Amino acid sequence: MKQPRHSYSRAPGGKDIIEGVWQGMGLSQGALMASRGILKAQGNMSSGTELWVLDALLQSGAKGLIVSLAFGPGLTGEAMLLEVADDR
Repeated sequence: MKQPRHSYSRAPGGKDIIEGVWQGMGLSQGALMASRGILKAQGNMSSGTELWVLDALLQSGAKGLIVSLAFGPGLTGEAMLLEVADDR
């Protein structure tokens, strides 16, 4: 069975949270590149940041599954598993 390609979308809560997710999940160096790029270019825009990160992933040609994680005040968390349609 072919394994789907995964992309990771993480709403930036700051560099420490991005690094914690990256290390805690054992991701590759480039797995959170879109999250880091949005944090650097736009800063932390709270939960709305997730839409910017998802857009960056889709614009870069993300295929298959996207693991989407967002964190809020008091370290609340949200997670979604999204699948990019093949006909995009």
